[in-house]
Amino acid sequence: MPHSSLPALHVRRGYWLVAGVLLLVILSGLWNLQVQRQRAAAQASQRQLESQAWQFTTAMQSSAQSYARFLLNLQASLQPDAQADNQSLIEQWFDAIQTPEFAGAHIVRMLSPDASSTQGGEILARLAQPRKTAVVEAVFNHDSGLTLVALPASTPQPKPSSRNHRPPATQGPLIAMNLDFDDWVRELQRMAPIPGLQVTARPAAEAIHAATPPALSHAGGHLQMVLPLLGQAVVLDFRPQAMAWPGDAGAELRESLAPIGPQLLAALGLLLLLGLLIHERRYEWLQLGKMQHYRMHAYQGWLRYRAFINQPLLPMAETEPGAGRFMHSTQRFSQLLGYSQEALRALTLKDVIHTDDLPAVLHTPPGSPDGTQFNLLRTQNVRLLHSLGHYVWVDLLRIENWPSNAGDSQAYEPGELLIAVDLSPAKKLEAELKRRIEKNQLVFQQLPVGLCILDNQWRISFMNPQFVAFSKLGPQGLGSFDEWWEKAICNPRYRDNMHRRWHELSASALTSNGLIAPMEISLQSEPGTLVRTVELAGIMLDDQVVLTLVDLTPHKQAEEEIRMLAFYDGLTGLPNRRLLLDRLQQALLTSSQHQWHGALLLLDLDKFKTLNEAHGHSSGDAILREVANRLHALIPRDQTTARTGADEFIILLSALASTEDEAVRLCKDLGHRIIASLQEPQVIDGHTLHIDACIGITVFHSLQVGSEELMRRADMALHQAKQTGPGKLRFFDPAMQANASARAALEEDIRAGMALDQFMLFFQPQVCDGRITGAEVLLRWRHGDDGFVSPDQFISTAEQSNLILPLGNWVLHQACKQLAIWAQHEDTATLSLSVNVSPRQFKQDNFVQQVLTALASTGAPAQRLKLELTESVLLENVDQAIMRMSQLKEYGVGFSLDDFGTGYSSLSYLQRLPLCQLKIDRSFVRDLSSNPNDASIVRTIVGLGLSLGLEVVAEGVETALQVDYLRQCGCHIWQGYFIGKPQPLGEFEQMLRNKHRAM
Repeated sequence: MPHSSLPALHVRRGYWLVAGVLLLVILSGLWNLQVQRQRAAAQASQRQLESQAWQFTTAMQSSAQSYARFLLNLQASLQPDAQADNQSLIEQWFDAIQTPEFAGAHIVRMLSPDASSTQGGEILARLAQPRKTAVVEAVFNHDSGLTLVALPASTPQPKPSSRNHRPPATQGPLIAMNLDFDDWVRELQRMAPIPGLQVTARPAAEAIHAATPPALSHAGGHLQMVLPLLGQAVVLDFRPQAMAWPGDAGAELRESLAPIGPQLLAALGLLLLLGLLIHERRYEWLQLGKMQHYRMHAYQGWLRYRAFINQPLLPMAETEPGAGRFMHSTQRFSQLLGYSQEALRALTLKDVIHTDDLPAVLHTPPGSPDGTQFNLLRTQNVRLLHSLGHYVWVDLLRIENWPSNAGDSQAYEPGELLIAVDLSPAKKLEAELKRRIEKNQLVFQQLPVGLCILDNQWRISFMNPQFVAFSKLGPQGLGSFDEWWEKAICNPRYRDNMHRRWHELSASALTSNGLIAPMEISLQSEPGTLVRTVELAGIMLDDQVVLTLVDLTPHKQAEEEIRMLAFYDGLTGLPNRRLLLDRLQQALLTSSQHQWHGALLLLDLDKFKTLNEAHGHSSGDAILREVANRLHALIPRDQTTARTGADEFIILLSALASTEDEAVRLCKDLGHRIIASLQEPQVIDGHTLHIDACIGITVFHSLQVGSEELMRRADMALHQAKQTGPGKLRFFDPAMQANASARAALEEDIRAGMALDQFMLFFQPQVCDGRITGAEVLLRWRHGDDGFVSPDQFISTAEQSNLILPLGNWVLHQACKQLAIWAQHEDTATLSLSVNVSPRQFKQDNFVQQVLTALASTGAPAQRLKLELTESVLLENVDQAIMRMSQLKEYGVGFSLDDFGTGYSSLSYLQRLPLCQLKIDRSFVRDLSSNPNDASIVRTIVGLGLSLGLEVVAEGVETALQVDYLRQCGCHIWQGYFIGKPQPLGEFEQMLRNKHRAM
């Protein structure tokens, strides 16, 4: 047994030995494998740490260079020679802070080096070194950071002899920036995130050269790098962040399997270890992927948020929670309130929100009990105070967020975002709509037309006061439109007829354009009351009917009054022209049947228009009423006195006498008595007035001559009387008919001549001491059959028939056109033209505008145009003449007083009139050498004109003796046949060329 047990024991011992050896080999292999893996992981971690360190140092060097460039730009902007080309310091700063690289809140300041401090001494030492260009160098700010200093360019300075010398002055102020190591590192990690890296910085113990590459060294699981930065050496300490690993998940399992054999234990341990490693590796990769995913999403969200809050068109601001101070605002938000972004940072929400709106805006409802809290609060119709003092209406959206656990480092920072929706356009439209509604309501209330609105059931929904008043209804009368018919018309039969007709018109409107044709209705709410005539109409819309009620009662009354006054003059009460013609026709019938002679007397008041304008229309009306009274007192009651015009009266004498001679005698006697009666003084409004009248008379005794012909004959007789003088009467003579026919034919010829372009301009030269200075424009008519027609024949006819107006306007335009042509040539640019203006043309209200239009349309120089006026035209209404002349004189137009000496001008009028020239009438110049009186008058006129500063022109100069005498008198401008006859344009210009060659 002992022998037999020994092999078993040996085998068991061998087995355990082999198992132990195998286990040791396995464990040794596992240990070596673990050591190799740890060594490989350490090497990989070291390489990763080096890569991250190089990435961080590159970012730090780039950041330092960016700050250096920023300081150099600021330094350059403060140099005297760079202020014109570079931006200002404030603009540089604002540009800098908008750049993500400069988003850190570093202190930029002016630096005045102090030799007493270590930092100041080092800066002064570097300032003393020569530099070709401006540089930025760094000095240590104790151990907490760097101070970047912009050093301007400098040249070597000779060594001063005195020991107490001062360092050379810089070319500009020194700009310095403090960079705290901790803040700088956090800023770089925020700008360029490097996960799993912890960085600290401190000054190096010894300085290194700027060109020395960074030195790396590993010590104790971390990496140190000596980095040259702008002349200083900075030691950067890089450490990987500690990762939290899970505990040993298989410890309990191994304890439970302790009794199991070494082989199984080792195998299970290896399997568990392998599974744990696989699980941990997989968990690590999953967590790393999630972290990268979350970081990417967070970064993208941050970018979207920054883009959102920097949207220039969206009024938005960030505020501090609780205090409500503005931290950041968009440009649109600042513009909305009228503040700059800097000024807005000094304000809070309570400063800009109306006190009545504060409770609604600042009310914050409770949030959810767990997690990060968000509140979305919208407040409508909030008033924000503008910098100018008025309020801006907005809808305010507040987005609040705050952490639920203040100690959680991963929680959101508390903040508040405001988004404003500008309601100013909407409020403006709302106010405008309200104003229009109120205006429409006011219009409806004030409309002189009754307005009623019915719904689709023909119920009354609105009646304005006029509709109620016209209908004689009170406000309680609102109901259906059928009730309106019942209350507005008391006569049942008439009401039924009108109601039936209204329904017919309404039915017709439904099938057409919706317009209900107007119908006239007589309204009487109660018997015995006033009957009111109205016109009812309407229009059918989609859901309502609009009715209008127009009161025709005043119109009906006016029609009756018009019928009553249709045959009588409203001012004098005399019959008007219509009634006169009717009675004249009856008088012709009576005279034809009974062989009686009748007469028609046409009376016209002299200068009534002048009196009316001088004393006012009320005085003119009083004069007409007094004339009517005097005529009524002289004319027999059975005869007719009518007023047919403003200042015209017609007296119809029917059945006057049996013989023509007796009728003529009676008419003459009555006419003289009428003239004498009207010449008696009249006292009107405290003024004593004298009235003259002219009378034209025609006698009739049969129907051979109609009423219109009799009126025309009386008018021709009146025309002859007016030409004779005031206070005259004339009977119609057949010769007048012939003259009138000839004048009418001449008028037609003038019109035809204007249409056929038969009129032309002649030019009579004006000279000054032998030099042609201009010409007078004279109108000539070359008739197709009769040749040239004398101006004496057609000018007076044109003046009487108003044809002088288009003729005068044509002459004015032609003269201006010629002046414009002459102005383009040096030889003729100084010539002037004198144009005669007729009295009728000058009296036109738009005369000034006609002249200015002619000048503007032709481009003629106004200072070369002279308008010749007669004394009678100017003195008829001196004030009006002065006003028109002054208006044209402002543009350069000159005025000449024609035929001076033949009228009744006074020196006071001459002084007031804006004249530039006097023209001596040819009648004084003609007998100058033989008549001492004419010579004396000429000398007087010349002296008067020169004393008033006016040019004096002598007309009708025909001899050399006249020229010599005029020159002796001081008159040097002449016009007449001795100088040149009126001639066509071509001959006048040839005369100019001959004169020019002779000179």
